[in-house]
Amino acid sequence: MMKERICHIVLLLAAVLLTVACGKDAPERKKGDQISFSKPSIQTKMLVNQAVSGTSYPFAENFTVYTGKSASEWAVDGIVPGDMDYLMNGIDCGYAGSGASWDPASGASGTAYYWSELGDKNKLTAQAYSPTGAEASEHYFSGGGLAHSWTNGFTLTNFQSPEIGSQFDLMFSPRSYNYESSTKGGHVDLTFSHALSQVLFMVALHGDFDTHTKVYIKGLTVKNLFWKGTYEQGLKTAREAVDATPYNTGFPKWTHSDTEKDFAVYSSVTGVQLEKSVDHVGTSGWFLPENVFLPLPQNLTHDRVDPAEDTEVTLGIDYAFAAEDGTIIDEHREFLLKDVTDNPVWEMGKKYVYRIYIQPNSVLVSVKIIGWDAVTTIDIPGS
Repeated sequence: MMKERICHIVLLLAAVLLTVACGKDAPERKKGDQISFSKPSIQTKMLVNQAVSGTSYPFAENFTVYTGKSASEWAVDGIVPGDMDYLMNGIDCGYAGSGASWDPASGASGTAYYWSELGDKNKLTAQAYSPTGAEASEHYFSGGGLAHSWTNGFTLTNFQSPEIGSQFDLMFSPRSYNYESSTKGGHVDLTFSHALSQVLFMVALHGDFDTHTKVYIKGLTVKNLFWKGTYEQGLKTAREAVDATPYNTGFPKWTHSDTEKDFAVYSSVTGVQLEKSVDHVGTSGWFLPENVFLPLPQNLTHDRVDPAEDTEVTLGIDYAFAAEDGTIIDEHREFLLKDVTDNPVWEMGKKYVYRIYIQPNSVLVSVKIIGWDAVTTIDIPGS
């Protein structure tokens, strides 16, 4: 009996020691140690086909992040740590569900990443692109795709604009440098910049129409548009990139392939009846197409080696007059968009608002260049 009791005590003690030993080998990972990302700010916001107000990231959207770890601060001596190890290499991050943070555990993989995983390389540098899904193969041609390097940032090779109705607000962040677990409570800050242009068309009547005449807008088509190209972020590699602009001179930039396409921004067989608007602020009384138009940034004149082969981005407008007796008169007008502005180019991160005034015997087009989220104001000709 004594032997049995001693044996039982020894086994119990061994079990206790084993539990303690296992506890030492596998310490509890507390949620507070998880790497997360503060709600990104947006420089210069949109979900797919939806304008977002303000300068913060939509809760419903996901982004894809790249993080690298190093033992010393980035570019302390003006030299990039080219051997910096990836901790997250193209990891989807989703909204954490409370507060204002995104993390990998709330993304597609459901896997959490922890500051303790940095080990001796305890400095974290991060970059991201938005939205997750921009890397999908259907957005590229001829074997193109999205790539990342710590030296230059992001490159999209052979990107092609999706059809209107499927376009998305493509954004990239520069590097966020040298974060540690104690920095901002373990949250990493990101700031996105728009890589595309935003073009908005607004249509209304202007002038004196017969009270019995109805006017319908039936189509808006942008013609001769570059829609394929390569994006290069072109980040600086030296210390100055931390303290000043992160981009090399002339970057980020798009290089277009010599392929053009027409985009139907709006098309309807019957059309929508137009109103006469005198609203100087906002969009009341104006017709706006349902879908946002996000083209590649580009010059509105496409110069070729042979000037005779030059092309120009053109706006086609289809509308119709309906008389009281039921007679329908279809009209078509075209405008060279370079003639509407003193600066014939669509730039990254800018919004171009084209106001189309249909008059009894003519059509007027004007443009205003504003910030991505700026309130749309209307200038009525002759007012």
